[in-house]
Amino acid sequence: MSKTKSKYDILIIEDEKEVAEILRKYLMIYAPFRNVAIAHNSFQATQKLSNQKFDLIVTDIQLGSQDVFNFIDKVKRQPKYYKMKFMVVSGCLTTETTLKLMRYGIRNIIVKPFTVKQVLIHSISCLGIEKKPQETVDRIIGTVKERFISERGYLENAVPDSEVSSMIKHAKNKKD
Repeated sequence: MSKTKSKYDILIIEDEKEVAEILRKYLMIYAPFRNVAIAHNSFQATQKLSNQKFDLIVTDIQLGSQDVFNFIDKVKRQPKYYKMKFMVVSGCLTTETTLKLMRYGIRNIIVKPFTVKQVLIHSISCLGIEKKPQETVDRIIGTVKERFISERGYLENAVPDSEVSSMIKHAKNKKD
């Protein structure tokens, strides 16, 4: 790693709970991301920012009653967050919005739906942690894949708990 810091704290701001949880799980694959907190709107995010220090904010464009640009302005006015790193994940990006994000200095922008590889490469790159984020992410994904394959027999013979059974039943009902 190119920086001396070994652990990073990330705040996800996403109103869709399922998407927020997917982002959190993807980010937690990378060991240096020790704490990944979730806020579902700008109010919750502001509260978390006042109680905790973060290295990166991963945010949607829409933050409830506030848009991302007003939120960024508000955060960067605080001395401790003047140099805050932002990554934007959105399902509704226009050319105008993308250009405005770039004028705000945000270069790590992901369009939904996203992959684990995109999320990890952009977050690692945004923080400047690795010199070659693509290679690091490929190595991480390879390791996860190997572990999954080695545990395949265990997983195939596993008995799902009631929560998993409920999710499967719910998914089947949605198809019908």
